Amino acid sequence: MNRPSESVFAFFLAVGLLALFVGGCNRGITDDRVSTVGFGHVRDVVAQRDGAVILLDVRRRSDFAEAHIPGAINIPLAEIRAGDPRLSGVRSIVVYGQTGEDRLSLAAAKKLKHLGYRNVVDYRPGLEEWIRHDAPLVVRPRERDD
Repeated sequence: MNRPSESVFAFFLAVGLLALFVGGCNRGITDDRVSTVGFGHVRDVVAQRDGAVILLDVRRRSDFAEAHIPGAINIPLAEIRAGDPRLSGVRSIVVYGQTGEDRLSLAAAKKLKHLGYRNVVDYRPGLEEWIRHDAPLVVRPRERDD
């Protein structure tokens, strides 16, 4: 005959195992699962321009139009989707935003990894660091005041 303490123990053991199983099935991507790269890596990617590595600017379209790293493509965070033809056949994706403080690039890198993209890295210091290094920049031409 089961004693009440054994039934309570069995109940909590079952609940604990269920929680462990359900929690273990969560495929969320944590911050530490996203690798970061520095200025030198991004500079090399820009110099190579071989198409195997994509520079992905995840800021708003208007921000991208104002200034971006040469060779970058723009897909705002909200528009990132699985199977995007602009990202097919690439070996690696380097994601960047304005600055590491806004965490936009980290969110985009995590989303890409969750969608199944491989070799996604985050240039977390973003465009601000690129500009501090006086690196090449694509900028919108200023309208002339004639």
